[in-house]
This record gives sequence, C-alpha cells and structure tokens, in this order.
Amino acid sequence: SGEVAAHVLDVLLAIRDAADSREVVQVASSVAKPTPLAEDWDPAAATL
Repeated sequence: SGEVAAHVLDVLLAIRDAADSREVVQVASSVAKPTPLAEDWDPAAATL
C-alpha cells in the first residue's frame, strides 16, 4: 500500500541520515502490521 511505501521511504531516509551523522535517528512514521499472506499463496500463479 502507499502507507507502507511511505514508511519504507522514511526508514531508508533515517538510515541515510544516521550514517551521515553517525547518530541514532528516529523514524518519523509508523504503519500497522499488514495481514500475512495465505499459506497456500503462490507467487507464480496468474492473477489476471
């Protein structure tokens, strides 16, 4: 989702900032834990 993508970007930017400053950087966003995939989910299965 867009919410997860925005959080991933925040994490990546925080990692970059922490590396640059050599200090701990807090991640500004959070996101709800997504629902797990079904056990029988097949990543190779056609979806269209």
